[in-house]
Amino acid sequence: MLTDESTSTKFIIVSQNIVPDVAIEDPELTVSLPKSHTAFTGIDALTHAIEAFGSVKSYSVTDEFARDAMRRITDSLVPAWANGEDIEARTEMMIGQFKAGKAFGNSSVALVHGMARPLGAQLHLPHGLANGLILPYVVEFSQMTKPAKYAEVARILDAADAHEPDRVAARKAADGIEALCEDISLTDYLDDFGEVPSREEYLELVPEMTQDAFDSGSPDNNPRKPTHDELEALFVRVYDDALAPDSRRRS
Repeated sequence: MLTDESTSTKFIIVSQNIVPDVAIEDPELTVSLPKSHTAFTGIDALTHAIEAFGSVKSYSVTDEFARDAMRRITDSLVPAWANGEDIEARTEMMIGQFKAGKAFGNSSVALVHGMARPLGAQLHLPHGLANGLILPYVVEFSQMTKPAKYAEVARILDAADAHEPDRVAARKAADGIEALCEDISLTDYLDDFGEVPSREEYLELVPEMTQDAFDSGSPDNNPRKPTHDELEALFVRVYDDALAPDSRRRS
């Protein structure tokens, strides 16, 4: 990942030259990771799984990777965050993020990542934190297009019951994500990570961030394609509901 500071734009590097021959997943190497970055990387991995699961490019193989990743991350992120020396939780998170990576590596990420890159670049937010701020709103925006899948997300997150109709359960997926973010105090880290501008300054950035999100190509993979106005409205909602110092998710 590179950031062009002159344009506040983030770029992803994709090349066979940077693919390792062997990758070793060692949870003991993550024990000293601060709680903040355990939260950021964990929510990032969950976002990978959920976006891959809902992507228009998803299929049976990526769905199975995503399901298993969501289950492991949902069960293990809070224990790993609460106690960095919990090797079992760290191990489950390593497996979860690996499977989430296999899922999105084949079915791609979608609207959350398209929005998170410009938001992170403009406000200097860690990538995972930006994803966690945005994820509930994009899931809420998208859930009616694939109710069976988003209902499954809600049930994995223990936000919906098995007996509820899919369309009812799907609407609870965003609540489940918010509850998990709250459990790891995600929005509290905005005081130390990132530069949240005034609402007026933020609104001036929204058109540029919206265009950068579309230009990334990731929104094309979303099950519900936003219009320009809808995407701008999503950025504004993220500020009013999660970024502003007196917003609901921060207070």
